Amino acid sequence: MATILQTPSIEAIQSFDPAFDTTINYYYEDNQQYKNRIVITDNETSNVVYDKTEDSMRLYVTIPSNTLTAGKQYLAQVQVYDMDGNYSN
Repeated sequence: MATILQTPSIEAIQSFDPAFDTTINYYYEDNQQYKNRIVITDNETSNVVYDKTEDSMRLYVTIPSNTLTAGKQYLAQVQVYDMDGNYSN
């Protein structure tokens, strides 16, 4: 039976210029993470504009330049996975 891991908390995101890569930090304290996933949704349309899963134990994700549009608002969600395939909400 799968175990649901603790939900990561995203550090406050300040306004940034989307023409450059942007790093989003998050906090997580549970099983050793093996990979992470970030999903970014457009607040106005509810469309997913970015969804990437990466094998990484780092507590940050990088949004590539020109992925987002200046002046818009987005919702960012991070999930983590451990070696056994367990994941967070």
